Amino acid sequence: MDAIAPWTTASTNGSIQQDPTEASIERKPIFMEVFFTLIAILGMTGNGLVLFVFYKVRQLRVTTNILIANQSVVDFNSSLLLFLTFVLPYVNLADLDSTNNTLANFICKIWFSEYIYWALTAVSTTNLVFITLERYFAVKFPHAYRERANQRNTFIVCGFAWLLGALIKVYFLFTPGRLYQEATVLAVDYPSKGSK
Repeated sequence: MDAIAPWTTASTNGSIQQDPTEASIERKPIFMEVFFTLIAILGMTGNGLVLFVFYKVRQLRVTTNILIANQSVVDFNSSLLLFLTFVLPYVNLADLDSTNNTLANFICKIWFSEYIYWALTAVSTTNLVFITLERYFAVKFPHAYRERANQRNTFIVCGFAWLLGALIKVYFLFTPGRLYQEATVLAVDYPSKGSK
C-alpha cells in the first residue's frame, strides 16, 4: 500500500480522504516564521527579565507591581505558546492514540482549537482592565485605597483575572464534534437570520 500523508485518513473502502485541517499543516512563508520567532523571543526575554527583577527586588512587591508581574506572566506564556504553535513544525498529534477518543477530544478542544492562546488573550485583557481600575482608585480615592490595597487582595484579583479569562473562552471546551468525511472535527455553528 502507498504511504499516506499524516493529514489524510484512509476510509474503510480504501479511498484516501483529505483532512479538513490540511490548510493549517502547510508551512508558513519564511518571513512569517522569522517574524513570529522574533516576537516570541522578544516577548519571552522581556517578560522574563521583568519577572526576574520582580523576584530579586523585594521592595518592588507592591500592589501595582504585582499586577504588572501578573501581566508579565501572562505575556511570557503567550509568547511561549506563540513559539510552540506558530513557529515549531507541525506535530501530528492525531497519530498518538487513534483508539483513545478522550485523548483525541482533549487534544482537539484544548490544542487545535487554540483555546489556551485565546484564554491567555482574555486573561491579558482582563488583567489590563484591573491595572487600570487599580490606578483609577489609587488616584480618585487615595485614603480608601491605602486602607484596602494589600498583597492578599491583589493576589485575589490576579487569580480572578485568570479565572475570568479562562471562563470567557470556555465555550471551546463544550463545542460538539461533527462528523466530516468520516472524521470528527471541532466546529462552532453561528446561525444566521436566513437559516431558519
